[in-house]
Amino acid sequence: MSSNGYSMRQDSPGKWTVYDTYSGKPVVYNDIVQTNLTEDDANEILELLRQDYIEKSTERNKPA
Repeated sequence: MSSNGYSMRQDSPGKWTVYDTYSGKPVVYNDIVQTNLTEDDANEILELLRQDYIEKSTERNKPA
C-alpha cells in the first residue's frame, strides 16, 4: 500500500494512523492529522491520497 509513499499502521486496537513512509510522520490531509482513525477511515484516506497522486502524476506528464 505504499506505492505512493503512504501507508497505515495500527497504533492500538481499533486505532490507525496514515503516515508518510519516507518520514514516518502522520499525514496531514485537509489540515487534519490522520491519527486515531478507524481502519475503514484510514483505508479511505489512503485511497484519496492514491487518487491525488495519480492526478498529479497525470498532470505532470501532459504535453505543454
